Amino acid sequence: MLFEAAIPCGCALVWGVLLGYQKNSVLDGISAAAVAFFLALSLQNQILRVTKHVRDDERQDNVDVSLESIMHKLEQMHGAVPMPSVGVEQAHIPADEELITPHDFVSKARALLEDGIIYPALLTASVGFEVALQEAARRYELDVPLRDRGMSPRAEPRPIPNNRIVQALIKKFGDQVQPNQLIALTALRNGVVHARPDFAKMSRETAVLALQNFEEAIERLTQLPW
Repeated sequence: MLFEAAIPCGCALVWGVLLGYQKNSVLDGISAAAVAFFLALSLQNQILRVTKHVRDDERQDNVDVSLESIMHKLEQMHGAVPMPSVGVEQAHIPADEELITPHDFVSKARALLEDGIIYPALLTASVGFEVALQEAARRYELDVPLRDRGMSPRAEPRPIPNNRIVQALIKKFGDQVQPNQLIALTALRNGVVHARPDFAKMSRETAVLALQNFEEAIERLTQLPW
């Protein structure tokens, strides 16, 4: 905090002294210093915000998002922490008027996969995973920075980017949320939703492993302590 205020204070001091000396007026120097402080503070905040966004994007871009790499990580993570499993025979598909939960998406995805409908099953599970992330962000009131701070107060609230929710969850809960699994599933969700060819043509065996990891992560997210 002190470091962030040091640069604006330095700018204000230099500008105030220079202008006060030129106009031979202490009052003008103080006024100039006050204006310079707030201008420098505003500019510094913008630079820091842009730098943080670029750093976050670079960190995200450095993550290997190839299907082979993602599935290798998920294969290592699956079963690392025992989680209850919902079989297709117990699956409850809600009526239209009922509230659809992340578990309902998993149940539907399992039913689709059982019928050999692989890509729609992965899409359904991906949606369930995203719903679980968004619910966690609201439930724990996570402090997740958004890119568009200049939104109109009347504008419809936009969903928080999934990768930012994941980073906030990892910061808050640490190993409780299995960070590597969440990061891998976020990359997997992106590949599936954007229909990347290798993700859209996933084998049944790979899809089963992906769905198991989606189910584990959703169960873990919904059972986090308050």
